[in-house]
Amino acid sequence: MLIPLRAQTLSEIIQGAQNYTANNDFKVAITYQLFKGVDGNNIIEEYKGMYAKNKDSYYSKIKNTEIVYTPTFYVKVNHDQKAMVFVNNQVNKEQKNSLVDLDAILKNFENIKIIDKGSYWQCEMVAIEYSQSPFSKIIMDINKKNYAIKKQVLYLTNMIDFSDNERTKAEYNIPKLILTYSNYSDLSTYDLGLFKKNKYTTSSNGKVAPATKYKDYEIIKN
Repeated sequence: MLIPLRAQTLSEIIQGAQNYTANNDFKVAITYQLFKGVDGNNIIEEYKGMYAKNKDSYYSKIKNTEIVYTPTFYVKVNHDQKAMVFVNNQVNKEQKNSLVDLDAILKNFENIKIIDKGSYWQCEMVAIEYSQSPFSKIIMDINKKNYAIKKQVLYLTNMIDFSDNERTKAEYNIPKLILTYSNYSDLSTYDLGLFKKNKYTTSSNGKVAPATKYKDYEIIKN
């Protein structure tokens, strides 16, 4: 007699995704697509990004902004503004940037629906009333084989103005953001360099300044 396999719960699936991030060093390409309205099909804005993890350190790039968190320093580089926020001796573990936050999801979402898509699970969840989450709804696709995240569809709670410029009539609507993850791979030598402090700053006589590559950037020290 065959015994049917027990269905996975949301907690188990999200925990698996969180463990994948925690137990592996990797990088993944991310495509960000912004849509107007919850049912919008036309891409309003699209840009590329990357996420990388090396032990207890995290790197992310979204459009023209790079963020690095390590146990010893934090840096945020805005290439459009030519500015850099730098925090030395970083010890606040709460600032860790994981791909998925199990506690936040279980705390803020309900009406869970898990759909078996063959090679992956599609997890759909709706924010509870008076939730602190910036999202009213999340749809997350997670690979069955290794629990790597394939895709996230995020429905934001706050409306934004989609008009072309300030002179036209405001067009407020709910934004929908789709994140697609591709090409999970091991870290290269270049990737490992992204986590080194001297890539971003130099120090002399106790004074911190931008590295040569960022010599024209304003540095903001906290």
